[in-house]
Amino acid sequence: MTPIIKDYNKPPEKFTSNKRIQEIVKQILRDKNGKAISAYYYRAYVIEELEIIYHKKCAYCESKPSVTSPLEIEHYRPKNRIEKTSHRGYYWLAYEWSNLLLACRKCNQHKSNKFPLVDENMRCTDDKINIADSKALLSEKPLILNPEQKSFCPQIHFICRPDGSMKGISKYGKATIEIFKLSDINERDELIIARKQIVDKIIAQINTQLWLFKKKYLKLEGLHDYLKNEIFFKLLKNANSPSSSYRFMYWMTYKKFDLFVIQPLSSRIAKEYSNIVAESFERFIQNRL
Repeated sequence: MTPIIKDYNKPPEKFTSNKRIQEIVKQILRDKNGKAISAYYYRAYVIEELEIIYHKKCAYCESKPSVTSPLEIEHYRPKNRIEKTSHRGYYWLAYEWSNLLLACRKCNQHKSNKFPLVDENMRCTDDKINIADSKALLSEKPLILNPEQKSFCPQIHFICRPDGSMKGISKYGKATIEIFKLSDINERDELIIARKQIVDKIIAQINTQLWLFKKKYLKLEGLHDYLKNEIFFKLLKNANSPSSSYRFMYWMTYKKFDLFVIQPLSSRIAKEYSNIVAESFERFIQNRL
């Protein structure tokens, strides 16, 4: 997951001016349930706007859409009855801009109507409370992390490992990983492999250049230039780019370069060569390369 900037006060104009949606909202509030809810009246232009905000990535796993898992509109707070509770669902938030996220079908299906809280007694039932960052909704303390929240900081809640798996380091991170199966090799093997391939590709590229250097096809200066421009700069760029798939994996690789790259390199090649890469990276982060 990676932070998302979204203006809750600027929903799509077609969304707020749609008279049919306004009629449905009135019916929902009158009936106190979500039976009248339909995405038909807003799906096209809302998902188009969300794809811009989310850079066409899933809010939870950071994957781009695929044939088997297209991107869908996701209700952060479920509009129907919440699993393992008597709560009838946040039906009044079905058409609330701040409650609509972008998620891949797999994450959406895994989440379904799950929405656990730190304390069930804090669950909101007031259908006059709408905005996601309102005091009443924030005080619920949902265990599922929301990348749109201003306080969201992934490194507080997660770590990624070189093998592509993830680990929760807070109760929120642990719950989010469990619900979306973000590190479940049986349920989401393609996701774990995709994250791992980021590291594997970097190591393979470096290995090739070190082989050329070892065979004297490449001078030390040329090796440093390649590492700087093709490895370090691109790694940093992806770690800082909101549009990068698995941006947090890139960030972890950059921050833990020794663990993710140098140590695996050292196990495959002579230490003198991995030391060159380690020293080059150290010079890069110190702006001396």
